[in-house]
Amino acid sequence: VVGMNVNKSCQSAIWLKDSSRQNFEIFYVSTGSPKYNQTKSGNWSVTWRVNRWYESVQIPDGWMYWPMFFSYRGEALHGSEIDSMVHWYPASHGCVRMLHADIDKLWKAGFGVGDQVRVYGTWKG
Repeated sequence: VVGMNVNKSCQSAIWLKDSSRQNFEIFYVSTGSPKYNQTKSGNWSVTWRVNRWYESVQIPDGWMYWPMFFSYRGEALHGSEIDSMVHWYPASHGCVRMLHADIDKLWKAGFGVGDQVRVYGTWKG
């Protein structure tokens, strides 16, 4: 879909910027660990975003870098305390962790409220 397409199988996301299917970027992400809450599959849209560091209400001392919330469970696209927390495997508590530079790119481009977020795939690690 036009918007952010998060692939849990590959721990990657494709940001399709328009319907031409030729204007896109690919990002490394780390989705929800099976040990915690796996990131919920489905078609969502960003409902709100916070333009600062934000402490999770569900995970005490769980700091998110400029989060963009997209699901009813409070899942968000966000940066972590440090970029090295974006692993090649599912490691979050349910959100989609991204590198700070990638979150900055999305904010600068105006990605936000109303934009689509599609989460699909299954981790088979």
